[in-house]
Amino acid sequence: MLTRRKISRELSEICYRVETEIVGHPPKIARLWARANAKRHACTAEAILKYACDNGLAKLTILNASGLSCGHQDFSLMSFLSKTFNIDWIVFESPHNPYLKSPIFTKMLKEFSIRLELADFAREVNLFGKGIYDVVLFTEIAEHLDHVNFLRTLVAFRERLGERGIGIITTPNLAYVTNRIKLLFGDGDVHYFGDGTENLKRGLWGHIVYYDLKRLKRLLSDVGLEIQYSYTFNYLCINKTVFSVLSNFLSHGFFNGGQTLFVVVYKSTPVKIPYLI
Repeated sequence: MLTRRKISRELSEICYRVETEIVGHPPKIARLWARANAKRHACTAEAILKYACDNGLAKLTILNASGLSCGHQDFSLMSFLSKTFNIDWIVFESPHNPYLKSPIFTKMLKEFSIRLELADFAREVNLFGKGIYDVVLFTEIAEHLDHVNFLRTLVAFRERLGERGIGIITTPNLAYVTNRIKLLFGDGDVHYFGDGTENLKRGLWGHIVYYDLKRLKRLLSDVGLEIQYSYTFNYLCINKTVFSVLSNFLSHGFFNGGQTLFVVVYKSTPVKIPYLI
């Protein structure tokens, strides 16, 4: 099986294309973001490869329940995985996504045979349709959802997951070493953004909630999702200050100290959180 580093190199070309042609970054910034995003998507690709190989699958049905954003995850993973597997890929995205207006974005959806469904997480009744999938992705979205919509989405996530399928969840890690250091000095404003009234008016939130592994595990268990394995990793360090470089280095020495939580789950019996107020 390919190493994560080699997978990342393969994904970076498509990520760079998205950053330049759709997002509109200049080449230097686009290259930086492409490397960072390819690194985290390589973790997802590795987990899907492991699942498919362990189960002897040649065809995969994949639901991206986390939205397209600008598309670098879907386009790069589909480009990479379709070389080995026959893939049916569908993604549910908010109708408020500004990238939907991009003709290049629409062209790439067709190029990579990705089916797009529009769904407002806050209002949709049958969220994510009625299909059953081998793999359900819920990446970099939990931190954007208020608690009501987060729980509703997890329930729908479980309903769409096949009995022998896996779900892949990534989200910024509350227990990231940088956050621990900031909290030690009385600073609890740990990279929250897009949490004001202007975002409320537009119906899209930035980073409004953070989870550590322990809380995420408890909430997943409540809806009937059990963690198969998990880890944390670092993927991005744009402003290379002494503090950021040092904290990234220190994160390797702390349990679950990395920047991003990566969790693979499967269906299980719910363990309900008691009703308390």
